[in-house]
Amino acid sequence: MDANRLRDGGCRFHGCCRKVAWTKAHHLKHWEDGGQTTESNLSLLCSRHHHLIHAKGWTVLMDAAGVITVTTPLRRSHDKQTPRPSNP
Repeated sequence: MDANRLRDGGCRFHGCCRKVAWTKAHHLKHWEDGGQTTESNLSLLCSRHHHLIHAKGWTVLMDAAGVITVTTPLRRSHDKQTPRPSNP
């Protein structure tokens, strides 16, 4: 989790500025579906965005370069680059 805090620096949802202290780790591939609790399968999200992406139709993916792509139920995609400076 410390590596994710350093890498992400806060909420990874497009347009969100919540600091690390306001975030929790989200499994990109849910642990219920066999997703592991590893750095490459975790991303920090604030409570608001964590609940939002668990709503039906939302997806969050991270590519090999660490770019997060959030896709809405209307199939609109938003990217957020990484890393950003850590701000605990």
